[in-house]
Amino acid sequence: MPVIHKIAALVIENDRLLLVRKEGRDIWTSLGGKPEIGETEEQALLREIKEELGCEAQIDRKIGDFMALAVFDPGSEVKLSTYLVKLQGEAKISDHEIVELIFIGPDHAQQGIKLPSSLQDQIIPYCIENGILKWGKEKYIRPTWDEYFMEICRAVAKRATCDRGRSGCVIARNNQILVTGYVGAPRGIADCDEVGHQMKTMTHEDGHQSHHCVRGVHAEQNAIVQAARVGVSIEGATLYCKMTPCATCAKMIVNSGIKKVICEKKYHAGDEETLSAGGVTVSFFDENIEKYANQ
Repeated sequence: MPVIHKIAALVIENDRLLLVRKEGRDIWTSLGGKPEIGETEEQALLREIKEELGCEAQIDRKIGDFMALAVFDPGSEVKLSTYLVKLQGEAKISDHEIVELIFIGPDHAQQGIKLPSSLQDQIIPYCIENGILKWGKEKYIRPTWDEYFMEICRAVAKRATCDRGRSGCVIARNNQILVTGYVGAPRGIADCDEVGHQMKTMTHEDGHQSHHCVRGVHAEQNAIVQAARVGVSIEGATLYCKMTPCATCAKMIVNSGIKKVICEKKYHAGDEETLSAGGVTVSFFDENIEKYANQ
């Protein structure tokens, strides 16, 4: 079977593929054509683009060679040498055979846009599989730095030993972790998960009561103490935690030089006032109050 050598240019902008339709045809194809005698594939490709669109182009790389039956030359096979190309300048139809330009997306079939089998069954699937086109794939969104450190904070919290609010804490500066901490009894002392809670009831000025476990050291306190223990400065750092720091934690945060606190949720007995008065900014992922047993 005779083999016809053709070259094709894939122009992709905003994850959409540029195609052309020639006069008298209902099939949309990529840019390109046949190399002339003595031309390299790259030379032929740039010439074809100049003739068809009237603009220059920059070749990124060759994607590959694809074999298919010739659509308009029955009994022949086409070797389609395909390149990824970037246009330079405004594309305008300059070839009298081309009547229309279009950028297609993954919904091209629903729009009634017909493609040759080489493009539909080989080239586009290859581009999707190799990440050149993102069609059919959910775009990956990287977490922000705050989301990143809060996710680490949640992982740290899994080491906590008090089930009344397994909390973790991360202190970071310049997008680098300095120290971490989680709620638990002091070193060498039995923790809540082993011997139960050490509960205290507090009666407030208005008569209402609240219940607190006083066996453990809070996650924020443990992180700050850990920084002091290993000689790491946390001046100007950001503290990430599960809930609004309590009054004691807030005072330690202010005196440690931390300048920003980011909480996942609010704590019913949190002390935003002290933090604010001490020049520490506070923000929340979720403005709701964290719920737990015997709150």
